[in-house]
Amino acid sequence: MFVNPQTSIHSSFLIALFFLAIVLSAMTAPILQKVFGYPAGEQIYSLFWHICHQYPTRSFWILDHPFALCSRCTGGYMGIFLTAFIFSYNIHLNNEKLGKIVKQRFFFGLLLLLIGVLDGLCQALGFYDSGNLVRFFSGSIGGAGVFFLFYPGKMNRNKFLMERSGR
Repeated sequence: MFVNPQTSIHSSFLIALFFLAIVLSAMTAPILQKVFGYPAGEQIYSLFWHICHQYPTRSFWILDHPFALCSRCTGGYMGIFLTAFIFSYNIHLNNEKLGKIVKQRFFFGLLLLLIGVLDGLCQALGFYDSGNLVRFFSGSIGGAGVFFLFYPGKMNRNKFLMERSGR
């Protein structure tokens, strides 16, 4: 399930574009409904229904219609997008440093994901009721953690191939 650390720098950029497309399509559903009327955009809502509860009170609204994702899910996908985009321009690491960086990113990812989940858990347990902006930011933090967990690092492929061949 983890992305291979030897993948090119472009793979995290493609990951970023994929998650940006998710957020933009969730924002497109209410726009389609406002412009073209009720049936328009329902396919997008039904597609995202499988990954999000879509409660209107817990969603951002645009043009008097809710996003196809709740604010926490929107934040989560935006967090993955921003983190993947920022780290798509990261330089390749030397192979000696890769193990240390992978461990650091793993624990940092766990910490961020825990922070992101904590808001939802505290709200579900009834400790408080967070607003959509807090949900968005906790989702963003959790999304960044998910990226660090599943995309641990990059390595210098040329140096790796030279070390592997014994040069």
